[in-house]
Amino acid sequence: MYCQGDDLVWWAFSSATSTVAVLNNDTFLGPVCQRTLFSIKVYHCVNIRRYIAIGHEDERLILPITDFHLFSRMRSSKAANLAKLEAASKAEAEAKKKKEEDAAKLKSANLTKLAAAAKAEAEAKKKEEEEAKRKAVNLAKFEAATAEAKKKEEKKEEEEEKEEKKLEDLRVFAGSAA
Repeated sequence: MYCQGDDLVWWAFSSATSTVAVLNNDTFLGPVCQRTLFSIKVYHCVNIRRYIAIGHEDERLILPITDFHLFSRMRSSKAANLAKLEAASKAEAEAKKKKEEDAAKLKSANLTKLAAAAKAEAEAKKKEEEEAKRKAVNLAKFEAATAEAKKKEEKKEEEEEKEEKKLEDLRVFAGSAA
Protein backbone atom coordinates (compact mmCIF):
# COMPACT_ATOMS: atom_id res chain seq x y z
CA MET A 1 0.00 0.00 0.00
CA TYR A 2 2.62 2.54 1.08
CA CYS A 3 6.25 2.47 0.01
CA GLN A 4 9.40 3.47 1.79
CA GLY A 5 9.92 7.22 1.45
CA ASP A 6 6.19 8.03 1.12
CA ASP A 7 4.66 10.91 3.00
CA LEU A 8 1.18 10.21 4.30
CA VAL A 9 -1.51 11.76 6.44
CA TRP A 10 -2.98 9.91 9.43
CA TRP A 11 -6.58 11.12 9.17
CA ALA A 12 -8.33 9.63 12.24
CA PHE A 13 -7.88 9.65 15.98
CA SER A 14 -5.94 6.44 16.70
CA SER A 15 -5.11 4.53 19.82
CA ALA A 16 -1.47 3.57 20.37
CA THR A 17 0.70 2.26 23.17
CA SER A 18 4.23 2.91 24.28
CA THR A 19 4.44 -0.58 25.85
CA VAL A 20 5.37 -3.33 23.35
CA ALA A 21 4.17 -6.14 25.68
CA VAL A 22 0.58 -4.91 25.24
CA LEU A 23 0.76 -5.83 21.56
CA ASN A 24 0.99 -9.57 22.29
CA ASN A 25 -2.60 -9.49 23.56
CA ASP A 26 -5.03 -10.99 20.97
CA THR A 27 -7.23 -7.90 21.37
CA PHE A 28 -4.51 -5.82 19.80
CA LEU A 29 -1.82 -7.07 17.45
CA GLY A 30 -1.84 -10.73 18.55
CA PRO A 31 0.49 -13.51 17.36
CA VAL A 32 -1.52 -14.74 14.32
CA CYS A 33 -3.33 -13.46 11.21
CA GLN A 34 -2.24 -10.79 8.77
CA ARG A 35 -1.18 -7.71 10.74
CA THR A 36 1.03 -4.65 10.61
CA LEU A 37 2.95 -3.16 13.51
CA PHE A 38 3.54 0.56 13.14
CA SER A 39 6.55 1.89 15.01
CA ILE A 40 5.64 5.55 15.26
CA LYS A 41 7.58 8.54 16.50
CA VAL A 42 5.16 11.38 17.20
CA TYR A 43 5.76 14.84 18.59
CA HIS A 44 2.16 15.50 19.56
CA CYS A 45 -0.13 12.89 21.11
CA VAL A 46 -2.33 12.69 24.20
CA ASN A 47 -1.51 10.33 27.07
CA ILE A 48 -4.89 8.97 28.18
CA ARG A 49 -3.57 6.35 30.63
CA ARG A 50 -5.24 7.96 33.64
CA TYR A 51 -8.63 8.06 31.87
CA ILE A 52 -8.90 4.41 30.88
CA ALA A 53 -9.87 1.32 32.90
CA ILE A 54 -6.78 -0.70 31.96
CA GLY A 55 -3.87 1.52 32.95
CA HIS A 56 -1.09 -0.95 32.12
CA GLU A 57 -1.82 -0.46 28.40
CA ASP A 58 -0.13 2.97 28.61
CA GLU A 59 -2.47 4.22 25.89
CA ARG A 60 -1.76 7.30 23.79
CA LEU A 61 -4.11 9.02 21.39
CA ILE A 62 -2.60 10.04 18.06
CA LEU A 63 -4.24 13.22 16.83
CA PRO A 64 -5.97 13.25 13.45
CA ILE A 65 -4.48 14.86 10.34
CA THR A 66 -0.92 14.14 11.43
CA ASP A 67 1.70 14.10 8.66
CA PHE A 68 4.05 11.13 8.69
CA HIS A 69 7.04 9.99 6.67
CA LEU A 70 7.43 6.22 6.07
CA PHE A 71 11.10 5.54 6.76
CA SER A 72 11.02 1.79 6.34
CA ARG A 73 8.70 -1.08 5.77
CA MET A 74 9.43 -4.77 6.02
CA ARG A 75 7.70 -8.11 6.12
CA SER A 76 9.00 -9.92 9.21
CA SER A 77 6.95 -13.08 8.63
CA LYS A 78 4.16 -14.34 6.35
CA ALA A 79 1.55 -12.69 8.58
CA ALA A 80 3.35 -9.70 10.07
CA ASN A 81 4.56 -6.43 8.59
CA LEU A 82 6.54 -3.69 10.27
CA ALA A 83 6.31 -0.06 9.25
CA LYS A 84 8.43 2.68 10.84
CA LEU A 85 6.82 6.14 10.71
CA GLU A 86 7.91 9.49 12.04
CA ALA A 87 5.62 12.47 12.37
CA ALA A 88 6.67 15.71 10.84
CA SER A 89 8.10 18.17 13.36
CA LYS A 90 6.19 21.35 14.07
CA ALA A 91 8.58 23.29 11.80
CA GLU A 92 8.11 20.76 8.98
CA ALA A 93 4.34 20.82 9.42
CA GLU A 94 4.32 24.63 9.34
CA ALA A 95 6.55 24.66 6.24
CA LYS A 96 4.22 22.18 4.52
CA LYS A 97 1.19 24.25 5.52
CA LYS A 98 2.84 27.44 4.18
CA LYS A 99 3.72 25.65 0.92
CA GLU A 100 0.09 24.48 0.57
CA GLU A 101 -1.21 27.99 1.36
CA ASP A 102 1.17 29.50 -1.21
CA ALA A 103 0.00 26.96 -3.78
CA ALA A 104 -3.62 27.79 -2.95
CA LYS A 105 -2.90 31.53 -3.32
CA LEU A 106 -1.19 30.93 -6.65
CA LYS A 107 -4.11 28.80 -7.81
CA SER A 108 -6.51 31.50 -6.65
CA ALA A 109 -4.50 34.19 -8.47
CA ASN A 110 -4.47 32.08 -11.62
CA LEU A 111 -8.21 31.52 -11.32
CA THR A 112 -8.71 35.27 -10.86
CA LYS A 113 -6.67 35.94 -14.00
CA LEU A 114 -8.62 33.31 -15.92
CA ALA A 115 -11.90 34.76 -14.69
CA ALA A 116 -10.83 38.28 -15.72
CA ALA A 117 -9.78 37.01 -19.16
CA ALA A 118 -13.07 35.13 -19.56
CA LYS A 119 -14.99 38.25 -18.51
CA ALA A 120 -13.07 40.42 -20.99
CA GLU A 121 -13.67 37.86 -23.73
CA ALA A 122 -17.39 37.75 -22.88
CA GLU A 123 -17.59 41.55 -22.94
CA ALA A 124 -15.78 41.69 -26.31
CA LYS A 125 -18.15 39.07 -27.70
CA LYS A 126 -21.14 41.00 -26.36
CA LYS A 127 -19.87 44.21 -28.01
CA GLU A 128 -19.30 42.31 -31.23
CA GLU A 129 -22.85 40.93 -31.11
CA GLU A 130 -24.26 44.40 -30.34
CA GLU A 131 -22.30 45.86 -33.27
CA ALA A 132 -23.58 43.12 -35.59
CA LYS A 133 -27.13 43.76 -34.37
CA ARG A 134 -26.73 47.52 -34.90
CA LYS A 135 -25.41 46.93 -38.42
CA ALA A 136 -28.32 44.57 -39.17
CA VAL A 137 -30.82 47.18 -37.93
CA ASN A 138 -29.14 49.92 -40.02
CA LEU A 139 -29.12 47.65 -43.07
CA ALA A 140 -32.82 46.88 -42.58
CA LYS A 141 -33.55 50.62 -42.26
CA PHE A 142 -31.51 51.36 -45.39
CA GLU A 143 -33.28 48.63 -47.36
CA ALA A 144 -36.69 49.89 -46.14
CA ALA A 145 -35.80 53.48 -47.07
CA THR A 146 -34.53 52.35 -50.50
CA ALA A 147 -37.71 50.36 -51.12
CA GLU A 148 -39.82 53.37 -50.05
CA ALA A 149 -37.86 55.70 -52.35
CA LYS A 150 -38.25 53.24 -55.22
CA LYS A 151 -42.02 53.07 -54.63
CA LYS A 152 -42.21 56.89 -54.58
CA GLU A 153 -40.20 57.08 -57.80
CA GLU A 154 -42.44 54.50 -59.47
CA LYS A 155 -45.56 56.36 -58.30
CA LYS A 156 -44.12 59.64 -59.57
CA GLU A 157 -43.34 58.07 -62.95
CA GLU A 158 -46.88 56.66 -63.11
CA GLU A 159 -48.34 60.08 -62.34
CA GLU A 160 -46.10 61.72 -64.96
CA GLU A 161 -47.17 59.12 -67.51
CA LYS A 162 -50.84 59.81 -66.64
CA GLU A 163 -50.26 63.56 -67.00
CA GLU A 164 -48.55 63.06 -70.32
CA LYS A 165 -51.37 60.81 -71.48
CA LYS A 166 -53.89 63.51 -70.47
CA LEU A 167 -51.88 66.15 -72.32
CA GLU A 168 -51.66 63.91 -75.37
CA ASP A 169 -55.38 63.25 -75.20
CA LEU A 170 -56.01 67.01 -74.94
CA ARG A 171 -53.78 67.69 -77.97
CA VAL A 172 -55.54 65.00 -79.93
CA PHE A 173 -58.93 66.38 -78.87
CA ALA A 174 -57.83 69.95 -79.58
CA GLY A 175 -56.46 68.94 -82.99
CA SER A 176 -59.65 67.12 -83.94
CA ALA A 177 -61.78 70.03 -82.80
CA ALA A 178 -59.91 72.47 -84.98
